[in-house]
Amino acid sequence: MRSAIITVLCLWPTSAFADLPQPQAVCDQALKHAELNESLDDWSGRARSRHLLPEIEAEVAVTDTKGVTDNFRETLTPSDAGLIPKSLQTTTDNDNTERLAFKLRATFDFKGLIFDPQEIRAEVVSRDRAQERDLRCMQVIDLYFDWWTLRFRQETKPTDAVNQARIQAKLDVLTGGWFTKQLREKP
Repeated sequence: MRSAIITVLCLWPTSAFADLPQPQAVCDQALKHAELNESLDDWSGRARSRHLLPEIEAEVAVTDTKGVTDNFRETLTPSDAGLIPKSLQTTTDNDNTERLAFKLRATFDFKGLIFDPQEIRAEVVSRDRAQERDLRCMQVIDLYFDWWTLRFRQETKPTDAVNQARIQAKLDVLTGGWFTKQLREKP
């Protein structure tokens, strides 16, 4: 569900009201200040496209064996007294072996290209932000026209100036000070 941008149409007399900020500009600035002007429509696309990349598992194994083999060889010669050692041979073999093994696995999850569960969450967040944008715009526009009514009322009361200042302060809070800055910049 996408939110419609609220557009306020009113006939502005060219002389007295031309220097005032337009309601749509005030609303846009309030959304910008609240960081609600950014679209989240690309979240679902990013949730799906992440399945184009594989999940990669890598494994490295190092085997180091050091073996020393001692071989003894003795030659015995028969004699009248029994067996007599004739020669003794000793050999030592060093067997050093190092092995390095790599294992790499890439797993693709293509079912997420059709539907990703994160899309539901992204759509809920997007819908909530759209509702928040609409509420913020309605709040700003209501305050703006209350301020406008008090500013151009024919019969002024002592409380009108206070109420106008209060509403202007609320508009400044919602627009980050932009509203009063715009009033000061206009002659």
